[in-house]
Amino acid sequence: MKKLLSSEKINKIRQRKVVRQFVKFAIVGATAFVIDMLGYVLFTRYFLIHHIVAKVMSFFVASYYSYEMNSRWSFRRKELRSTKLLIKSYIVQCVGATINASGLYLFFDIIGYHEFLALIIATFFSTIWNFIMNKFWVYRA
Repeated sequence: MKKLLSSEKINKIRQRKVVRQFVKFAIVGATAFVIDMLGYVLFTRYFLIHHIVAKVMSFFVASYYSYEMNSRWSFRRKELRSTKLLIKSYIVQCVGATINASGLYLFFDIIGYHEFLALIIATFFSTIWNFIMNKFWVYRA
């Protein structure tokens, strides 16, 4: 008798699920990036807050949006939305914010790249960190 689902088919289904999750995570991330950048511009240009402090502030505003959208849509973990999950998410976000602010400092203040290019590079590295940790620690099944 044939197996209904071979291990090969199961692996393909899992791979598709990961790809779908990453695409959704990327969409949420792109919108969070816009929120982050708008917050950064608002904080630095309008409120005249130091760029590193403004970066951390805007990052956390975008991170909360990201937490809400990822738990509801990307990883579909509505049943697990709790204080514990939020704390785990913010632990990941704190490290992500550190990567992000450090990248901004390195690429803008030390190397001298254009401010927004430095922000994009820093955000790239923190995004990789955030996806891996959200997928395998915060929202693991």
